[in-house]
Amino acid sequence: MCDKELFERKIMDLYEYRTAVRERMRAEENLAQYIESKKSPKAAGGGGSAAGGSDLSRYMEREEELREELLQIMEETEQIKKEKLRKIAQIESEDEKDVLIKKYIYFKPIKDIAIDLEKDRSTIWRIHKKAILDYPI
Repeated sequence: MCDKELFERKIMDLYEYRTAVRERMRAEENLAQYIESKKSPKAAGGGGSAAGGSDLSRYMEREEELREELLQIMEETEQIKKEKLRKIAQIESEDEKDVLIKKYIYFKPIKDIAIDLEKDRSTIWRIHKKAILDYPI
């Protein structure tokens, strides 16, 4: 594998957490919308009362499925985060660790990282490049 491919693979490995967070957010939104639809059956296409026994039990079953799905996604997301933090912790440079954590765990843009670390953006980009090179895959 050439250096550029390895570099890109490391970045994609770090972006795995962001992808997991986005999936979790979609699951949270799906659950919230489903619960809201119970409050307003017409909004969910029900057109009438959802108070019937079988309708209510179907609703409760589906809500429970969505909650279980969300919990599973949350657990997976937390595991991915821990894995990324464990890998980042293996890097010697504290500046490199800070840049990777701020960018890939807290999703901060480079300009904000530069402010946080009191360095200019070009320095942060250099630290970022070095951090990616040092990041274990």
